[in-house]
Amino acid sequence: AAKQALWAQRARRAHYNAIENLAVFATLVLAAYAMGMGDDPGILLASQVYFWARLIHFPAGAFGVTGIRTLAFLTGFGAQVAVGLRIFCGV
Repeated sequence: AAKQALWAQRARRAHYNAIENLAVFATLVLAAYAMGMGDDPGILLASQVYFWARLIHFPAGAFGVTGIRTLAFLTGFGAQVAVGLRIFCGV
């Protein structure tokens, strides 16, 4: 097999990272919805933040913009934590 370009390798890793994180986030959001919290403003805001953070994370990861990629990842992770806290602690 031919060796992939560096950007393609990074894009693949960013894609796998997105899939792994989406599984966690989707589970949290679906749990919130099942608990009747589907219209909670905190969860809606966290969902929007997560969407934009992950949208930024992929190209930053694919093109090797490390600082932006890390910030986008941490922002998305923070959104996951926010939803989890809202579900489990009512915060």
